[in-house]
Amino acid sequence: MPEPFDIATFDLPADSEIHALIAACPGITGVRFTNDEFVVHGSDTEQDVFILLRGNCLVEQPDAPRERTPGNELAIISAEPDAPVFVGEMAYLGAGFRSASVRSVLNSFTLRLAPEHLDTIIDRLPGLTRILCRQFARRLSEANVFIRNFQRLSAMDVSQRMMAPGETLVEAGAPADTLFQLIDGLLVEEGPTPLRIKPAGDAPAFVGVRPFFAAGRHPHTIVARTPAIVLGLGRARIDAVIRNFPELALQIIQERLGDSAAAPPARE
Repeated sequence: MPEPFDIATFDLPADSEIHALIAACPGITGVRFTNDEFVVHGSDTEQDVFILLRGNCLVEQPDAPRERTPGNELAIISAEPDAPVFVGEMAYLGAGFRSASVRSVLNSFTLRLAPEHLDTIIDRLPGLTRILCRQFARRLSEANVFIRNFQRLSAMDVSQRMMAPGETLVEAGAPADTLFQLIDGLLVEEGPTPLRIKPAGDAPAFVGVRPFFAAGRHPHTIVARTPAIVLGLGRARIDAVIRNFPELALQIIQERLGDSAAAPPARE
């Protein structure tokens, strides 16, 4: 369990604004966390903020298990008395939820602040406010990098086609280099038993799923019966298609498993 320590005995630089903060907010307490203890956890409901005065902490996913489990690490933060670090401030400055879990590595000496103590810092202590703003700006920058990387990985090679009645979308035997997504309208897949294809409610309909994922050819000609809006998702970004529509890949896997179960055993 975290243990209190006497702030008066902690070796702080003489010019540190921590002295002024403690004088202005006598309710601030010193708390020492030992190895693997959480300073904050994503499931916490309180909005307490901590200033890490000395020590190292591991930033983990907000839902990190209580027992130390590799694979949840996001970053490492370190602090010294002349370079303190805020921990848990996003719950107060943000929407009230923890954005990460922070676990102590060995001994971590912190100050526990109530949310209103941040107001005192912002109103009276410019040095600590600059530290807080730099951290906030760094968090925003890291979030922007994550979003850009996610967008890059999720970006599909998309084309749009407005079709008139009677216009052919694909000919039978054409390479299935594009997965088609019918946004609006009616398509007919010609064959021994013509198949009508149209969106179901607000859900778009996909055309040519199996040959697209199998890198095969379209078995039938597909023609527009009404004005139609069709998106084409190119094979060049099939990885992004799977990320955005994992249910399609699951559908193909289930079909393949079904085919395997129905196939007669091979003869020796």
